[in-house]
Amino acid sequence: MAAQSLMDIMGMMYATDSLGVYVNFYRNSSSHIRTSDFDVVIDQLTEMPHGRRVKLRMGGRIKGQQPLVLRLRMPYWCYGNLPIGQPYVLSGVPDKLPVVYVNGREAFYKMEKGYLVINRKWNRGDEVFFDFPFEPQRLQLRQAPAAETLFTVQYGPLLYGTATGGFAGELLPGKHVTLLEDTNRYGHSLLGATVKQPDGKTKAIKLEPVAVGAACCWFHDATTKTK
Repeated sequence: MAAQSLMDIMGMMYATDSLGVYVNFYRNSSSHIRTSDFDVVIDQLTEMPHGRRVKLRMGGRIKGQQPLVLRLRMPYWCYGNLPIGQPYVLSGVPDKLPVVYVNGREAFYKMEKGYLVINRKWNRGDEVFFDFPFEPQRLQLRQAPAAETLFTVQYGPLLYGTATGGFAGELLPGKHVTLLEDTNRYGHSLLGATVKQPDGKTKAIKLEPVAVGAACCWFHDATTKTK
């Protein structure tokens, strides 16, 4: 079942239309994408999901060197755009999108339906890179008291949590949240956080990953066509 799920996810990594390519999530890979309109190879080099850097290297051949639209998925945790109907709310949402570079120069782009869109002529060896904002965000259910039974933090595509035993508090940002050398039994890094309690006192807690997966990167409302 797990292997089938991984295969299904890998099949969703890219989608195409007549204008270009949708990059739906990020993983070290090399993919040959061939349609009646273009023939390209995209190499991904990334630290995701544990690191923020993503680099894409363009290869292959674009017929006639016509412009190719590259659409890069910006996941909900990147700018607080939770999918419609979700029973959760994020606090501490980063209010900015990544700065994107093409061949070392800052690139112009626009946002469309959750995708960062770059429209240009590409050459073999062109590189696109950017860093996702890995800012800790408190993820809570909209309705209490269930919201207080688990203290959950969204950190990039990874979701960390710890049972609170009725504990409530406000997540302190910045240097108060760090990846620890401590790991859980599966070898995943724990997240250290400092929480300000309702009485004004602070408390240090440890959280472990409760949801890890490429699907965390690919929620979207747009409908894309795969070929």
